[in-house]
Amino acid sequence: LIEAYGLTETSPAATINPLDLPAYNGSIGLPISSTELTLRDDDGKTVALGQPGEICIRGPQVMAGYWQRPDETAKVIDKDGWFATGDVGVMDERGYVRIVDRKKDMILVSGFNVYPNEIEDVVALHPGVLEAAAVGVPRVVQIGCDLPGARWSVTQAETHDALVARWSKLVFSSASMAATTSRSIPPPGGLAAPDQGLLTAPR
Repeated sequence: LIEAYGLTETSPAATINPLDLPAYNGSIGLPISSTELTLRDDDGKTVALGQPGEICIRGPQVMAGYWQRPDETAKVIDKDGWFATGDVGVMDERGYVRIVDRKKDMILVSGFNVYPNEIEDVVALHPGVLEAAAVGVPRVVQIGCDLPGARWSVTQAETHDALVARWSKLVFSSASMAATTSRSIPPPGGLAAPDQGLLTAPR
C-alpha cells in the first residue's frame, strides 16, 4: 500500500511515498517533483523537526486562487506562493511527514494548543470507554463517551487523572472538565529534511 497526499487546491497531488517502499510506513511520504513542503506554527514560522505544524505547500500544481474569491485566497496563499493546507503534520529526520490533525479542530486550553485526537486517544484507553469525542466549547473541554452500559463507569475525576498523567504541562481542573454522553456529541466514528527548514523534491 503506497500512501499519498493532496488536495483539490494542489491539483491534487502534493506528496507520495516511494513506489519501491518495502513496507507501509503510515506517512504521506515526500514531496513530488518540483514541490516544496514546510511545516509552520501559528505565527508562520517553521517548526522544529518532530514538532507539529501546519503543512504548507508550494509548487506548479498549487492553484492560482479560488474563483472570484480573492478574500478567501488571501487567507490560504501568502505573497511567496505558499499554500496553507489546514492540515497539521510532523516531519521525521528522513523528511517523511505524518498527518496528526486538522488545524481548525484545535482546542486552546490555558494558552496551550490541544488537538482533539490526543484527548480522545487517552480517554479511549480507559477500559470503561468504547469511543470518545473531544469538542471545544468556551472554557470547557467537553468529552463525549460512548459507554457499553447505560450507566457511567468513568467518572470526571478518572478522566481528569488520565489527561493530567499524559500531559503534565497542561492543567485540567475539575471545573474545566465536562462529561457528556454520545447522545449529545456523536462519537468520532460518525464524523485521515534534517533541519526541518524546508523539504524539496529533486527537480
